[in-house]
Amino acid sequence: ISMEVFTKAVVFHDRKDLPEKPVLLTFDDGFRSQYEYVFPLLKEAHIPATFFVLSDGHEPIYMTKAMIKEMAASPYVTIADHTRRHPRLTRLSVSARDAQIAGSKTDLEALIGKPVKAFAYPYGDWNNQVAKEVSADGYDLAFGIRLGSEHDASSRWQLRRIPVTNGWDMANICERFLRPRDVTKKPASGI
Repeated sequence: ISMEVFTKAVVFHDRKDLPEKPVLLTFDDGFRSQYEYVFPLLKEAHIPATFFVLSDGHEPIYMTKAMIKEMAASPYVTIADHTRRHPRLTRLSVSARDAQIAGSKTDLEALIGKPVKAFAYPYGDWNNQVAKEVSADGYDLAFGIRLGSEHDASSRWQLRRIPVTNGWDMANICERFLRPRDVTKKPASGI
């Protein structure tokens, strides 16, 4: 599903566009390889995905501003924020965090000409103060790196994900996604 559909479901409780088993694909850091290898596959297969990019990642391993802008023009891509330079946010002063969080949002919105409403904490590094600042800066939700897949409005500033990392084969991925759930647990009200 797209980030727009996910946000409607989690934040605004509008689940009419959700399929039975929704999957939100997210990619962190804005690596050039995501542009070179993943983006063409997603376009060809018409699969939506969200890319959390750095607005000031100018090393050769990161996407260029032109690449980010091209991806943002695709109907299958949501560009989301991952700060300017990928710092550990809880170790920064309030003003330095503001430059990384709000500054990056401003940079990306100017670059792509669209609102940037989703955020991912670099290294999953956050606390309640950082989450308040992300909220105050106009984001709708924020993602961490903790394992999980059920969400609702109460978790919108620390959304969980199921990571798939380099070197995994399909057996690893299937095991992660197809692991039987504990049916004795009360079902969550979220997605």
